[in-house]
Amino acid sequence: MHNSSGSCSPAAPVVLAVLTALSATPAPRLAAQAAAGAAPGIALGSLATPRPVAPTPSAIVKGTESPFQGSVPSGEATAEVLQLTLAGALERGLRTNLGMIERGLDARVAESERRRALSSLLPRLEGSVRHWTGELDLVTFGFQFPGVPQVIGPFSYQDARLSLTQQLLNLQSLRGYQSARQAERAAQLSLADARDTVLVAVGGAYYQVVASAARVDTARAQLKSSQALDELAANQVRNGLAPAIDSFRATVERQTGEQRVAVAEAALEKDKLTLGRLIGLPPGQRFAITTPVGYEPWSGPGQEQALATAAASRSDLKSAEAAVQSAELARQAAQAERLPSLELNADYGRVGKNLVKTDGTFTVAAGLAVPVFTGGRIGAAVARAEAVLERRRSVYADLTARVDYEVRSSFLDLEAAQTSVEVARKNIELADKTLAQAQDRFANGVTNNVEAVLAEQELAAAHENYIASLFSHNFAKLALLRAMGILERGVKQYLGGVATSGKE
Repeated sequence: MHNSSGSCSPAAPVVLAVLTALSATPAPRLAAQAAAGAAPGIALGSLATPRPVAPTPSAIVKGTESPFQGSVPSGEATAEVLQLTLAGALERGLRTNLGMIERGLDARVAESERRRALSSLLPRLEGSVRHWTGELDLVTFGFQFPGVPQVIGPFSYQDARLSLTQQLLNLQSLRGYQSARQAERAAQLSLADARDTVLVAVGGAYYQVVASAARVDTARAQLKSSQALDELAANQVRNGLAPAIDSFRATVERQTGEQRVAVAEAALEKDKLTLGRLIGLPPGQRFAITTPVGYEPWSGPGQEQALATAAASRSDLKSAEAAVQSAELARQAAQAERLPSLELNADYGRVGKNLVKTDGTFTVAAGLAVPVFTGGRIGAAVARAEAVLERRRSVYADLTARVDYEVRSSFLDLEAAQTSVEVARKNIELADKTLAQAQDRFANGVTNNVEAVLAEQELAAAHENYIASLFSHNFAKLALLRAMGILERGVKQYLGGVATSGKE
């Protein structure tokens, strides 16, 4: 009964890298579901023996985790059960997610580098006040006169002075400042892209909790059905209407249902722990999700319009373009170090026996510096800058192609998931009817309970296929908005009116 079209393969590699850690066992479970549409703890090929999924080595090696998988918890845990909406989870994630905080700090560092580069272009003004006392030995200057003391002094004077230094012509400093300005812009755009990464991570984790809660409800409903079948089989065996093997078979099915409920409940709690980690909830804070996530067909733009939107809106693409411009200007700055530079130095001060009675003095000097031989240092700096530029050009070219791939891939996932949801709905209806008929046939002694047990397993598979398909469809919409670069405003516009309090 498993429908492979219900698989979910997120479009963006960076998003998949984050989302693989969003399940109860951080790395493997959501990635496995995305690849195969499988439920946590329930393998569709062996529904009779559900079991937890073992963590992969990547989940055990914590040092490889992305900062977007963590957060800085805020507040203290309370005894109340927090009612957590999807909008509230997204807002908390934007405030406390560790990846968001790190990108914000990177942007502050880039701003400080830009300000430091600007300082080399602005005039530098310094003030000083000195008191000088000393003696002079004329012999040190080559003077020796008969009748004139060789040592003059001691004497003293005071000097109050302002000094000005200004770069009149320094193309290296100018290009360096322009490069730092583009680097700051790239960092700010990277921060904006981090918002989308956090939103898709938190949104995917929230959807995962919704799916896990649905699996718990389904498993409990299936357990009730198995208990009823077990009681019916036991009564028929006692009355001599069925062989004992029917009771054994029904008991195994009931116990399997109990195991399935336990596994589903544990998976739900682990998924809630993961969501709490992403949004910075205090450790131990209990919460309940309150935003229903149902099925709504995609109502956004088509593929061609989405491609155009992505090219114009993706913050990571703009950040990569700004990084290329920064590297180009850095290369020009390295090359400009070979050019002459012109600097102006001037000072004005008052000098006298004391500052009450002084005379004004000043100096003005302009200096031209021409590099003649630098031992290959400039050539090495230029070569390094050219290598950095080539690397960033390659990254930008790759990202441009990847944006196109992500949008197209997201549309394919969306179409497949939408078809899967529709088919899964029909399969649940048919499986319900099949189970009802099988139970009726067994109750009337027409057949043994093999049909009923198989029908229960088919119904479980149909429900799991629907839950996985619904999760796949909702996440595909989330990934598509991320691929288009409009996730923050698209969440409100295309995902059921859920809005964040951030920028639009």
